[in-house]
Amino acid sequence: HSKVGLTELPTNGKPSIRIPCANSGNAPLRLSSRLLPPYASFRTEPQVIAPNEEADIIITVDVAKIPKREGPQTFSVLIEGLNGRPSERTITVYLNK
Repeated sequence: HSKVGLTELPTNGKPSIRIPCANSGNAPLRLSSRLLPPYASFRTEPQVIAPNEEADIIITVDVAKIPKREGPQTFSVLIEGLNGRPSERTITVYLNK
C-alpha cells in the first residue's frame, strides 16, 4: 500500500503524479485501474511494460471536477494486472487544496 500526495492543485489544472515501477516478471504487463473517481485517470508510460523494463504509473486529477469540500480529500487506486493482495496493489492519493 503506497501513499502519494498532490499539493499543487491549480483551479483549472490537471496535475499528475508519476510513480516509477518495474516489471520483474517474465511476461509483459498491462496495468489499469477501475473504480476511479470521475476526476481521476490512470495510465502507464509505456502502456505495456516489457519484462525487466521500467515504466511510470501516471495518475492525473482534473481539479475542476473535484467535489467542493473543505480540507484534504483522498481516493484509492487499485491497480489491475498484477498478482498480489489488493492491499499490495493499492495507492492512496491525498489531495490538499
